[in-house]
Amino acid sequence: AEFRELLATLLPCIRRRRHAVARELVRPPLALCHGDCHLENVSFGEHFEGGCMFIDFGLTGFGQPLSDVAMVIGQGMAAEVRRVHERSLVSYYHKCLLEFGVPDYSAAQCWRDFQFQLFRPFFSLLTIAPSFARQRKKRVGMFAANPSEGDKKLYAMYQKINARLAQALIDHGFVQRVEEFDFTAPPCCRPCC
Repeated sequence: AEFRELLATLLPCIRRRRHAVARELVRPPLALCHGDCHLENVSFGEHFEGGCMFIDFGLTGFGQPLSDVAMVIGQGMAAEVRRVHERSLVSYYHKCLLEFGVPDYSAAQCWRDFQFQLFRPFFSLLTIAPSFARQRKKRVGMFAANPSEGDKKLYAMYQKINARLAQALIDHGFVQRVEEFDFTAPPCCRPCC
């Protein structure tokens, strides 16, 4: 229910500002990002160098560095926990960036990028929504009368991460952010922008 309400609120805003939103999503600096960095694609354990291992690199590509961070925090943490810890987690990430030699990237810009990149998993979901709609219409996969255990798990995962993401976008006033953002990204080279 939350997700449908959020969608109804966001879509008119996104349609109005779609070119600016698209430019902001790929505004430099860019880094190689996992692209599907939800917790089902991360394995934790001492036997992994650095404490974790990522799987499923099908959506890996260049994007803003905070996109993976926003996905893990926005979709991977219960709203009550995220609200308490997100600022300190992003601050720690920023501190690490500085220690690894990233110049001219302020804490304020890092926080702004994190907040905006909460939209990326929502955008990803919108791109796969038509395939979900087809499955639902045909009553196959997650929407089958007798779904497989894997499909049941996938459905439960999407229910949980989508509710968390919707709450994160609401908490961060995403519609107001998009309306108020000063999109400083240069126009793209396509005449439609």
